[in-house]
Amino acid sequence: MKKSIKVLTYNVSHCVDHSDAKNEGWIFDYSKNEEEKTARVLKKINADIVGINEIFRCNGKPFYDQPQILADKAGYKYSCFGKAWYFETVGDYGNALLSKYRIISMENIVVKLPADDTIEYKAIEYKEDRAFIHAVIDAGVPVSVYATHFGLTEIEQRNMVNALIDKIKNDGLPKILIGDFNTEPDSKVLKPLFDVLTSAADFFNNTQKTFSTFDPYLRIDYIFVSSEFEIEEYGVDDSCISDHFPCYAVVKLK
Repeated sequence: MKKSIKVLTYNVSHCVDHSDAKNEGWIFDYSKNEEEKTARVLKKINADIVGINEIFRCNGKPFYDQPQILADKAGYKYSCFGKAWYFETVGDYGNALLSKYRIISMENIVVKLPADDTIEYKAIEYKEDRAFIHAVIDAGVPVSVYATHFGLTEIEQRNMVNALIDKIKNDGLPKILIGDFNTEPDSKVLKPLFDVLTSAADFFNNTQKTFSTFDPYLRIDYIFVSSEFEIEEYGVDDSCISDHFPCYAVVKLK
């Protein structure tokens, strides 16, 4: 395979239009079914492989099967969903991959909440199981693509890094890792990943913030690749539908 691959990571925040919510004081109208706006962002960037975070798959209102809706509206023939958590009032919640290339295989690895019963950990409001998708995609040759969404605490993030490293070190294919890691590049938690993979943003010394679109102050969304890839381009798109900016990279096998 000599052609370039455009890869996108995007936390879509349930496909809710945060640009509207900004004017309403963070009051979101989940009844609007605004997947069309998110799909327009995907069509504009036109990546070959898309990793998506914070997405629902259910059988009724308000969210329906968002991965399939986005795939249909944005023109992706192949898609898969990886459940991390279940919300009783909504349905399955997690990550998704959209691809213009055939998905040869897919597994979803759930990384459970840590068994931490300290008062400090119990006091944290936003805790949920997290997961990552591992898909093998036929991009002329098989390529492993990992899509993940880290938790908010260091112990959760460390557990996810350990789970990813266990998979990556036994994976003989060229590897792409994308997602919302909820921690910045100087975090010691991420060092094991930086030791074995290359960050596309760091390759170009790009320090653009990826969160939030209201007031950018954090760089927490990443595209990593293994040494088999050349990194030709990296960018942060300025679309402001989600509270995260979409990040993309163009890579090619050496």
